Amino acid sequence: KWPLVVAIPGLGYSRLADADIAKRGYAVVSYDVRGQGDARTMNATSSGLDFYGPGEKYDLAEIVAFARAKWSGVVSATQLGVVGGSQGGIHAWFAAAHSEQTLVVAGRGTIRFPRVKAAVAQDFVPDPLLFTHPNGGTQWGMGYLNFLLAPNPPAVYEPRHLSDLERYFLAQDPTGHRAALLAQPGRDVTRLLKDTQVPTLFVGGYYDELNSGHGYSFMVRQMNDRYMHGILSTIGHGAAHNAVEADLRVAARDLWLDHHLWDVPNLASRVERWSFGVVPASTAAYLDPSTLWAHRGADDPTPTGVLRETHWLTDRGVLTTTEPSSGVPTEIVHAVATTFTPKRFHDDASQRLLPQVLAGIPLSERVFRAAPLAADTELDGDPRVSFAVVPDAERFVVAAVLRAVLPGQSGTFMIAHHGSGVLGATPNQLMRLEFDLSPAHIVLPRGTVLELVLRNHWMVEAPMPTALVAAPYFQSSKVRVEHGRGDLASWLQVPRRPRPGVGLVSPRTTLEVRNPVAFPMTVRGHPSRAGYSAWTFCSMSGHTPGAVVGGVSLPLVQDALMGALIGFSTTQYFPGFVGTLDQNGELGLAVQFHTMGTLPIELIGARLSFATLVIEAFGPFAAVASDPLDLYLR
Repeated sequence: KWPLVVAIPGLGYSRLADADIAKRGYAVVSYDVRGQGDARTMNATSSGLDFYGPGEKYDLAEIVAFARAKWSGVVSATQLGVVGGSQGGIHAWFAAAHSEQTLVVAGRGTIRFPRVKAAVAQDFVPDPLLFTHPNGGTQWGMGYLNFLLAPNPPAVYEPRHLSDLERYFLAQDPTGHRAALLAQPGRDVTRLLKDTQVPTLFVGGYYDELNSGHGYSFMVRQMNDRYMHGILSTIGHGAAHNAVEADLRVAARDLWLDHHLWDVPNLASRVERWSFGVVPASTAAYLDPSTLWAHRGADDPTPTGVLRETHWLTDRGVLTTTEPSSGVPTEIVHAVATTFTPKRFHDDASQRLLPQVLAGIPLSERVFRAAPLAADTELDGDPRVSFAVVPDAERFVVAAVLRAVLPGQSGTFMIAHHGSGVLGATPNQLMRLEFDLSPAHIVLPRGTVLELVLRNHWMVEAPMPTALVAAPYFQSSKVRVEHGRGDLASWLQVPRRPRPGVGLVSPRTTLEVRNPVAFPMTVRGHPSRAGYSAWTFCSMSGHTPGAVVGGVSLPLVQDALMGALIGFSTTQYFPGFVGTLDQNGELGLAVQFHTMGTLPIELIGARLSFATLVIEAFGPFAAVASDPLDLYLR
């Protein structure tokens, strides 16, 4: 029988969006989420979208039961996968969370959620509450508010959900609203995901307008890493499209489903917990759909061996690596016009536009600048900020943006961001405010100036459209940010590699075994490694545990293919597999598959992984390994 894959489309997408999955040997079922598509008119208005609540989860369980009963002769009763992007990604996450859980919904009944063997979640954070109520419920997300309060709503909403939002928003009680949602059956996704054993592949973009990478790293740190693999780079809501990254998503999805639903021995799970795309360090390159993104494999958002470099904030607006002794505090002022009220913001969509928000609550910010970088520098992890603050009100916001002024380029380039809304503070009392920014994975050229911007509004900026991430508070406040020593110190920690890593990139992600073509690659070793020797290896057994070559861990599992190809790496079939990095620290190489004839059909569904060892010294031996590059065979 055929494994069943439930494919949930994103809002506004066709139910046929994932029809290509069926071509790979799956029974695919897709449906309109309640309140959307055909379901807008087929259901009563009281059965509208409950924003990923118990009703939608019950629907998914019913759909699986329906499909298995109606097509029992062809649909597997045990092999089930759930895939989707955007709102479909949320459904995939809660399929992983609720697998084999009992769900009780008033007016619907009791249902046992089916066992899910694989989930693929695209372009949404694991728990919707991270989107609706950031920072543990101290704020409302603007994406959530704009979606529900749109003058021409894109879906039919459950009336109670709208009335609850209005009641809590006008009372300015985000924590109460979040608690009311959590009281509904099955809303506590975070708790369930911590214990899930459903193999889950998730992909997202750093510059997604609805989800920053912060939500992924915050959640996945708490989850069972045996069953998780995440890819962060680009694509998503408003993020730049990239052709190779799009192909990578599909190829990784197919490999994941084949392994977990068809038991194909492609070793899909032998990978690092994370694959972080290295952001191109210019707006033009980021927006170019043909730009090749290198990827860094890691088991933690801030990998081992990364230095945490501390920069203290001074009253001169300077980021310095020396802790200041004292300084005049910075003031972040949140001055709310008396006419700019929660009701006005809630009822009038025009008042939620950024210019109107800044007219009602002017922007207050301070920019702190570091000295120009003396050498090319790779950031690799989650930056962290810690501020000694004295607020004059019980609620306030301090948001931070880490950005770069790149040499030879106009404007600034946002690297990471986050904000912290605080409720229940003791006015005029010193407190410590500390939080991680979104993941930063980028190589910054020499001469770059890092800037840390503190604001009263949590906002994003270029290369994204400038926009609010969270709704403001409608209470005036003034926050004093101290610049001193010890308890009065305020600082930024930047995760920095001792030296930029080695990347391996290719414009190809897949290869058809019946019509093989050349597979070109480029080693990106950095100009500081010009003239170094490089040796590339190949394995079809995954990335972990890595083989040890000359005392260096290579992110490839040692297998028979690796051993066999070592003897052929200097032949015409593998030009550049043994070579020397040029003046830019790069080396072109290829596998000439097109000269080998048709490949064995047994390779369909397999993954070839490549990695390069760059030799930095022979006596004593020192080398650095690139991150792995995968080629998926079809």
